[in-house]
Amino acid sequence: MKSSESVQYDVLVLGSGPAGFYSALSCGRNGLKTALVERDIQGGTGLATGCLPVKMILDRIKLLRETGVPERLPQVLNDSRERMNHLGPLMNRRLMSAGVDLYTGEGFFLSADSFKVDDTILSARSIILATGTEPGSLPGVSDHPNCISHKEAVSLSRPPGSLTIVGGDVEGIEFASLFSELGTSVTVLEQQSEILTGYDRDLVQPIADRLKDNGVSFKMDTRVTGSGEKGELLTDSQSINPSGPVLITGIRRPSFPEGLAAAGVECLKDRIPVNGSLRTNVPHIFAVGDINGLLGMGSAAVQQGMQMGDFLKDNIPITLDQGGLPRAVFSLPEIAGAGQQEKDLIAAGIPYGSGQFPFNHTWRGMGKWETGFVKVLVTDKDRLAGLWMSGQTVSETAGFCGPVLDAGIGLSSLRKSLMIHPVLGEAVLEACNQIHWE
Repeated sequence: MKSSESVQYDVLVLGSGPAGFYSALSCGRNGLKTALVERDIQGGTGLATGCLPVKMILDRIKLLRETGVPERLPQVLNDSRERMNHLGPLMNRRLMSAGVDLYTGEGFFLSADSFKVDDTILSARSIILATGTEPGSLPGVSDHPNCISHKEAVSLSRPPGSLTIVGGDVEGIEFASLFSELGTSVTVLEQQSEILTGYDRDLVQPIADRLKDNGVSFKMDTRVTGSGEKGELLTDSQSINPSGPVLITGIRRPSFPEGLAAAGVECLKDRIPVNGSLRTNVPHIFAVGDINGLLGMGSAAVQQGMQMGDFLKDNIPITLDQGGLPRAVFSLPEIAGAGQQEKDLIAAGIPYGSGQFPFNHTWRGMGKWETGFVKVLVTDKDRLAGLWMSGQTVSETAGFCGPVLDAGIGLSSLRKSLMIHPVLGEAVLEACNQIHWE
């Protein structure tokens, strides 16, 4: 029998999604002897099989539309998949440049400080669990013959003739936008009375209009309850016969590492609980990113992972403050911003002021034929409550919104800030001068 090799590390990271990648990178750069284990595809859901591929495909669609070569659209899925083939090697180069050792394969805990991968036993003073989540199942529907998840959706070689999407929140609408732009006949089934329920209607309306122009059909107040013997989808009001793939969105389940019991790590059904330093109940084992259930967003996974090296090397406290919580909907057009929205303020009974300004009224926007707008929300004379944008590429323009709110910059300070001229971002300053109180 072949004996197992044992290797000792300062830090062992399980999982190579955003949380695992940045945890390993930050630890390696801090001089800690670090290993990263990935059982499947380098990059995980966030970088390899979900979030990033969708954005890359949509970027390619925008480019082809802008350059007037729509005949290339049917090849977009293949083109993007070829570009994604460069992801793994790029990640590996960055990790190895930081001194991180890489292991690939299924593994399991032998004890609280050792993890076996193939014939190698990895031991570490600190272990970071960053195994994320994976697509969950919809009861009664997961065995539908045409049921797919985001993994299969981004791996399609060509756009399907038709697509039924279960779920009209962020993931579902991004896929509806993507495939409808490629000519697919898309139907969205949403159990709520409106799509993108977490966003103000004036931000959502441009997306809804574009989707309807693309022929997307919406069935609201429709809850999918199961599937029939002939492949039909059963809802609480009718049966639907999809002729193409059925994409289930918005359902995630944790991807727990094997052998957690041997490590003594306590877990709940949907997450691994942690304290404010991301520690599990086992003091030297940490859970970072989606697996800890604190906030299922890639930005939070990156934020947590980037801090692990400083914490483990120099005990610099971890900050989990999400402040204005920046977020975006990467559809065509996009929504992006940070902070509270009007619906939140109204529901809480908080008096507020709002100011809007369209991008095409800025000096740069006049020449770019840019659509969309900026919305600024304040809850007293000088307190910024929210900064939101709608437009074709606002996820890039709105990147500063979270830090601005986190820093507590007031309305008067923002108004007096010096900004590059002429740029679309000047719409923020213009909106600040349009404040009126509701």
